[in-house]
Amino acid sequence: MDSIHILDLIEKEKLDSILEAFTDATGVAAIISDTNGEPITEPYNFSNLCEKYCRATKKGINLCIKSDHYGGKQAADAKKQVIYYCQNAGLLDSAAPVFVEGIHLANILCGQVLDHELDKEESIKRAKSVDVEDIDGYLYELKKIPIMSQKRFQHIVTLMGVVTQTISELAYQKYLLILHSRQYFNKLVNSVSDCILSINKDGIISMINESVVTSLGIEKKNLIGELFTRYLSDQDSINKFHEFINDSSRDSGRTMINITDSSGRKITMQMSISNFSMDENKDSGYVAVLRDVSEEKKTERMKEDLIGMLTHDLGNPVLSIQRAVQLLSDEALGVLNKDQKKIAGLVLETSHQLYGMVADFLDIYRYENDKLSLHKHDFDIVNMLKDSINRLCLFSQDKSIEVTFLATESKLVINADQIRLMRVCINLLENALKFSPEGSQIDVELYKFSSDNKTFINENMPRELEVYFNDNSNYIMITISDEGLGIEKEDQQFIFDKFFTSKSKTGTGRKGLGLGLAFCKLVIEAHGGIIWVSGPLYHDAVFKHRGCRFSYVLKQW
Repeated sequence: MDSIHILDLIEKEKLDSILEAFTDATGVAAIISDTNGEPITEPYNFSNLCEKYCRATKKGINLCIKSDHYGGKQAADAKKQVIYYCQNAGLLDSAAPVFVEGIHLANILCGQVLDHELDKEESIKRAKSVDVEDIDGYLYELKKIPIMSQKRFQHIVTLMGVVTQTISELAYQKYLLILHSRQYFNKLVNSVSDCILSINKDGIISMINESVVTSLGIEKKNLIGELFTRYLSDQDSINKFHEFINDSSRDSGRTMINITDSSGRKITMQMSISNFSMDENKDSGYVAVLRDVSEEKKTERMKEDLIGMLTHDLGNPVLSIQRAVQLLSDEALGVLNKDQKKIAGLVLETSHQLYGMVADFLDIYRYENDKLSLHKHDFDIVNMLKDSINRLCLFSQDKSIEVTFLATESKLVINADQIRLMRVCINLLENALKFSPEGSQIDVELYKFSSDNKTFINENMPRELEVYFNDNSNYIMITISDEGLGIEKEDQQFIFDKFFTSKSKTGTGRKGLGLGLAFCKLVIEAHGGIIWVSGPLYHDAVFKHRGCRFSYVLKQW
């Protein structure tokens, strides 16, 4: 309550209108000042003596403020209106205190009248004491000050007391509203499980909610007034806080920091911090919301460790199955009949698929944890594509799908990670086989071109990808096209997201976990390339859209 100003409770315009009506009715001067005598409202009906002489010099205005402070203090001590002579010109004045909940907020001052003529020599002495030079003008204006009886002035002061009481009651009603809203706000803030702190522009904590006390185990009185950085656990967290408050271009931000509690335990918290100001033209400080994410981080690390362990350990049994089936397929353990050999081949190819899925999962995990590294060497990408097609020949034969391969070069050596690029090609081929109808065709094509071949680029790439070709390098483009159901246009921007499932409006679209395509995008972009999907390629009588083409471009070197 001590920090509330009367203008927080009553608008200045309303106070001015009350004083204006009061002075019009009574003919006296009036003003409202704070408890130190400083004016709050405009002066009303002030005499020329006061405005042009008494308050026109530095000594004069200081003496008037001192006099108003004196009268206000006398009224506050008496808790009622008092009459006194001003210390400047000796005029008759009165002060009435404005109290709210026992707190002295302001004074209503009125007067600038006389109950008798003042001695001329004494008045000259008063004028000179405040550095008035125009003594004749001073005396002229002094004669214009109205003279009224003490009884008449007392009636005016009584009326001023009623006005003061009305203003006090208005202020009290507003105070109750503020008090209620503050209590509601405090209750609301303290019900939040996240830690909320108000920090001033110097980095000192000025307000906290109960969650801060609970989380840190430190009493409120020991937190308020302390530097926020005192409770940060490490220099990195301190730097993050200072980086925000020193960046005038940022209104808000979010980062991870570590805070030390009363027992010395380090707590990892997500901090959302924003500038906060009561005045649009001045920064008052910051509001920080802290959420304890220690358990979430622990659970996330456990999940990552589990995923890493599973994807790594799953590879060994799958490889063992591959080797065992390979021995059977190669007839190292005995001759197989035609059907047995076919089944062994299918099992072998399925084990390759399973190992590819595990490898995709492991590579995505490595990438997300900044542990993915490419193993590049020179190899012929034409042979790699042929090997990928041959590996899936049993599956294509099973659905009577013809896979064609067209290459503009008979041999094309590139420097890249052969194993991972082969998995990219196999993943895209497996998708094409999975979603292609029986008896259809899949086309695998390879092109070599240079960045100055604008005609080829414009005809084969989306326009937004043209900026990729900005040097004199040679490029390789590989496309895999099928005749299956296409991918909806609105889904194409998400098709490479992990675990995304595409589903057409008819319910017959492509479905899947999406790990394979996420892996493809990861590997192509790790090589500095680009990958995209296009379609539908054509329309038929049954379905409105058919055909899908996955394309990716790599630099040759």
